[in-house]
Amino acid sequence: MSTIGFIGTGHMGGALARAAAKSEHSVLLYDKNTACAQSLATDIKATACTCAELVQACDMIFIGVKPQVLDALAKELRPLLEQSERKCLVSFLAGVSLARLQEALGEHAMIRMMPNVAVSVGQGMVVYCTNAQVSKEQRELFTALMSHAGKTDELSESLIDAATAVMGCGPAYADLFMEAL
Repeated sequence: MSTIGFIGTGHMGGALARAAAKSEHSVLLYDKNTACAQSLATDIKATACTCAELVQACDMIFIGVKPQVLDALAKELRPLLEQSERKCLVSFLAGVSLARLQEALGEHAMIRMMPNVAVSVGQGMVVYCTNAQVSKEQRELFTALMSHAGKTDELSESLIDAATAVMGCGPAYADLFMEAL
């Protein structure tokens, strides 16, 4: 059993944490807005904690903050990551490449994922790519966790942004098309 951490418990981070909490793994939550993290923790039977506690305890850490916050978060997070054993970092920062994440956070196993809003009801689509440091076990853990959010599909990183556009806008387009009929 692994311990899974979520940094950022907003709309998408909260939806993904809810999905992960349906697994047998322990879930830790951190958010600058401690009330938001505590409220979600109570709802999903997880634990709200500090960033340092989360990094120390977790095997896989999901990072879900606004892309413009990455540099500020990296100042806090990178020293904590350097003091711990290697972690698998999972990012769902829109438009932030694996290379940019590695530049900000250092050399780690990294998964870049993009979910759509339907993950909040367990019927979403999650596309992802990994760097070379992600092990088979880490990939299996990630896909098992995300199976509670919907379907997963591994893509080349060059296709992630295009897939995100289709996943995000496609359902709305289909809905408008059906309504027009």
